[in-house]
Amino acid sequence: MIRLEEAQKCIVEITNAIEHTQTVNLLDSIGYVLAQPIHALFDQPPFTNSAMDGWAVRYEDVCLISEENSIELEVCGFQQAGSAARTLEIKSAIEIATGAPVPQGADTVIKKEDVAVLQNKISISKPVKRFDNIRNQGEDVHLGQVLLGEGEEIGAKHIGLIASQGIDKLTVFRKPRILYIATGDELIQVGYPREAYQIYNSNALSLAALFSKAGCEFKDFGICYDTHNELCEWIQRAIDQKPDILVLTGGVSVGRYDYVKEVLESLKADIFFHKVRIKPGKPILCAKIGNSLIFGLPGNPLSAQVGFYEFIVPAIQKLRRQVPLFLSEKKAILIKSVMGGQMHKFIVGFQKHENGNTFVEALEEVSGNVCVFAKGNCFISIPESNKEFKAGELVTIQTYEERKI
Repeated sequence: MIRLEEAQKCIVEITNAIEHTQTVNLLDSIGYVLAQPIHALFDQPPFTNSAMDGWAVRYEDVCLISEENSIELEVCGFQQAGSAARTLEIKSAIEIATGAPVPQGADTVIKKEDVAVLQNKISISKPVKRFDNIRNQGEDVHLGQVLLGEGEEIGAKHIGLIASQGIDKLTVFRKPRILYIATGDELIQVGYPREAYQIYNSNALSLAALFSKAGCEFKDFGICYDTHNELCEWIQRAIDQKPDILVLTGGVSVGRYDYVKEVLESLKADIFFHKVRIKPGKPILCAKIGNSLIFGLPGNPLSAQVGFYEFIVPAIQKLRRQVPLFLSEKKAILIKSVMGGQMHKFIVGFQKHENGNTFVEALEEVSGNVCVFAKGNCFISIPESNKEFKAGELVTIQTYEERKI
């Protein structure tokens, strides 16, 4: 049995980053990771333009304005957005629309409401500053600038930025392919009538959601009965599809029908570890056949969730070339005491923020593993220790879902 840190380090070392790339349409790229950086093809704004509706003027013509000394300028046209820049004559003003190119010779735009219109002239009595209400070419983005780097995940917030450069296709790394097998004679798929002795395989849907959220393609292979030969056949068929990760739930402990390790050994898998000094999730197994990484998770839903976050997430991040390779951690103040133990403990907690501080309450007493995970939003990470962590102490937490208080 190995320690948590050793197991996590092992996973990162044995996981191969995905090399295969594909081209996707911009709107289909959300959730993918860039395989090459995106550079600006031109300045943004692409030309110097007006930040508002107003009057384009030469600063030299209006620099002496004061409340006691108003200035009149002759109106010589209108600068529309979407038209070529006009030329501004000395002692003149051009009405200009928001986003329109600043006329040649102009360097300042005066807001419409600060100007009095007098037939074919305007009167200005409010002092102005040079370059007021001007958006200069390239002040937001300049030609050649790296907009997004290789390894960055595309989100909805990036679409407008990329589209503003006229880019409609991206080169991305393909998403990790995940296959999932549940083991257990007692399991039944969600949606089917249940006998009194059966339980629904909630792991299939929760893992599907987690992998989808993590940017992976997930395929549920179904439920395999607890027999050596059948499990051997199922795993071989799954491996033949060359997934990046094969996940199994159940069958990894020491029960009479727990065949996962035995079957993997018969298939000549490299088994890197079986059992980690954590609670829950101690029986977790990690192996590899070819380039397919294999995780055997306990069937207990909470144990499976811990296994996903603590061991599979680092593998996904390595596959997708993302950093950090582990869950982000932060400190929080315990609301009530918790006990350490002989193994690293992950206790479901609920964190909240008050007066600039983060507080966390352990939800260990809530009955039902599925229930407690749904009610929480973080794990309280308690290292191996026989000490009591008392209320008011700082502990490490790992957020798995932000929730409104």
